[in-house]
Amino acid sequence: MSVVLNLIGALLLAGLSNAQLPALIEPLGPADQAKSRQQQAYVDQLARRRLGTSLRGGDLQDLNLLQRLLDAQFVEPDDIAGQQALGLALGNVMAAGLGLHWIVIDDEVGRSRALQLDETQHLFFPVTMVSKRIRHHEPVDFHQLYQQVQQDVTRLRARSAPAGRRFIRPIRPVPDPILEKSNGP
Repeated sequence: MSVVLNLIGALLLAGLSNAQLPALIEPLGPADQAKSRQQQAYVDQLARRRLGTSLRGGDLQDLNLLQRLLDAQFVEPDDIAGQQALGLALGNVMAAGLGLHWIVIDDEVGRSRALQLDETQHLFFPVTMVSKRIRHHEPVDFHQLYQQVQQDVTRLRARSAPAGRRFIRPIRPVPDPILEKSNGP
């Protein structure tokens, strides 16, 4: 805390009061964890009530469930909290499938949960991915969002691998719902 206050004081003395402060990245705190659990429970209850099935806790099949909830308009276009809960569930799939982990970033915009790639500065913000697209009247495709982040993670990991060692941890592919229906019982 004193480091931040000293930094603010130094910026003010230097006449840089409009300068951006560096973002702080920290593990999820108890309040952040509770909010995440509440959002996950909200989506799970909505899926049980409206679709008769539950989330699988980060399984890739959750993408199909999230898409069905949104397409059927069980989360209204003006329900930002509901949309962000869908984003949290999307983030749980990304965390499980892509080896990302949840953190909190505290910056000039505020406090936000994000997914971090390894211990790098590369962050993804799935909690707001859905609501921002809806607000801008853009289509929301959960499989496409997952695939975009998957491509970014693969590219970033390949770029950061030592020159002599280009091993990239395998990432689970997104299941194709069409193929799965034809292979089903």
